[in-house]
Amino acid sequence: MHPVLVLERFLPMSFWTQFTQETNAYRERQTKNPDLADADEADVLEGLEGRPHAKAAWKNDYDLSWVPLSVGSTLKWFGLHVGMAIRPRHNTAAYWDQDVYGCLTPDAYSNYMSRNRFNLITKYMYLNYAAAEHFDANGKLLDPYHKVRPLIDICKKTWLENWHIERFNCVDEGKVPYSGTVCPVRSVTLMSE
Repeated sequence: MHPVLVLERFLPMSFWTQFTQETNAYRERQTKNPDLADADEADVLEGLEGRPHAKAAWKNDYDLSWVPLSVGSTLKWFGLHVGMAIRPRHNTAAYWDQDVYGCLTPDAYSNYMSRNRFNLITKYMYLNYAAAEHFDANGKLLDPYHKVRPLIDICKKTWLENWHIERFNCVDEGKVPYSGTVCPVRSVTLMSE
C-alpha cells in the first residue's frame, strides 16, 4: 500500500486541514498582539509600528517572510520530520548541510522546503486554540490535553478502525517490557514457550 494512503488512514486530511488552519490562525494572533509574541518577535513588531520603511530594515529577519501555510506545505513539513527520525543528525540545521548522509543527497531537504520555512512552521505549529471558556477560575485548562485533543481523538478513532492485533503478533520484551497477564498478545507468547 502507498505510504500516503497509510498515513491518511491514521491521520486523515481533515486533521491536516485543521492543523494548517490553526497554525495560520496562531501566527495571526501572535503578530496582532505583541504581548502573545516571543520576545524577539515583540522587538521586531515594535520597530515596525507606524514606520512604512521599517520593514526594509528587518528584511533579513526570516520571521517577516511568513507565507500562509497550505495543507501541502504541512504534509511536506511532516514528511521532513519523518525523514529526520529515520536518519538522525546532531541538529536541525545539519539536514540542510551540503554533506552526503547515507542515501540522501546534499540538497534533499532543501528540495522540499527551505530551512527558514521549516523553522517558521515549527515555531508556529498549533493544533487547538484554547479560548477563555476552556479555562477554570484559576486560569488552568479544564482539559489538560486540550491543545492536543484533536490528535488524541483522531488517533483513538483511526487506530481502532485500522489496527487489528492478530492472534500471532508478539511484542519483544527487550523493546517493550511487560509483566501483566491481561494482554492477549502476551498470553499467545506464553502459550508458544
